[in-house]
Amino acid sequence: MRNILEAGATGKQGQALIRALLHPTATSPEQDLQIFALTRKASSPAAKRLAEANPSNLKIVEGTLEERESIVKIFEDIKKDSGVWGVFCVLAFPGMGVEATGEERQEKACPFSSEFCRLNWKTKYGVQTFVYSSVMRMGSKYEDTLELSHKAKRNIENHCIDLGKKGLNWTCNLDGFIGSIGVAVLKKGLKPETEVAFIGSEDVSNVAAGVFANPQKHRHKILAVVGECCAMSHLEDAHQRATGKPIPAVPAPVAWMITKTNKGTQSLIEHIRLNHHARVSRDYPSANKEIALVNTAYKMKNCYE
Repeated sequence: MRNILEAGATGKQGQALIRALLHPTATSPEQDLQIFALTRKASSPAAKRLAEANPSNLKIVEGTLEERESIVKIFEDIKKDSGVWGVFCVLAFPGMGVEATGEERQEKACPFSSEFCRLNWKTKYGVQTFVYSSVMRMGSKYEDTLELSHKAKRNIENHCIDLGKKGLNWTCNLDGFIGSIGVAVLKKGLKPETEVAFIGSEDVSNVAAGVFANPQKHRHKILAVVGECCAMSHLEDAHQRATGKPIPAVPAPVAWMITKTNKGTQSLIEHIRLNHHARVSRDYPSANKEIALVNTAYKMKNCYE
């Protein structure tokens, strides 16, 4: 049995990964796994629901990535149970327009981060692979322009790459944009021809599960987790065909006001615009390769497929 420590386990994506790992579909490989679900508070309702839903192959462990000692203790405790084989890390989005220093602080507190690479995690704790859930950006040309959460995620990816030179088997999943982002907001903020790199939250987790199923195949690789790049009009048509109903959206005047007054929304829209421009202008030359690679971990679906 392989032990996986999952940071962000009680969040939407973390819970979806647990389902993908412990309750695989017919198209997903079954694995003999024990999940150690990291949470700040083991007595929280979310942690209790998680434990109740997975009584045999999941253990709740209490700690926070901002406190190195609590994470080291977890590694030491799991070491008694054959050690940590894999680590999955998805860090909570701080919120639109919110500084992301806490996101970097969380990552740096971990014993597999650059600040603590002096720890021989592979020998001491048995860690074989690390999967980091990041976000798709615009390629190297625009890396110096990143701000807030995007900059923090870029820095964490760089930590992974540096540690790879010291033996860390890492995979970075660059997630596209989750379809629940306000449709009306994007329609108002983007040009009609702008294609958004969409992904479903369940598919994000299926990709991560696929990486854990064959970590050597995806060692030191960056996967762009994208189901389809499409304009908002295409997304609306796909939703209508699939459900027979218009896609839910806030009223247009409300969406217009949000795009004009919310700096976080403006930053997101600019990020999507630059991502589209970089892909079509080939300023992001590795985009197609990274999108193609993700299908080696999990066969992606188009919008509402």
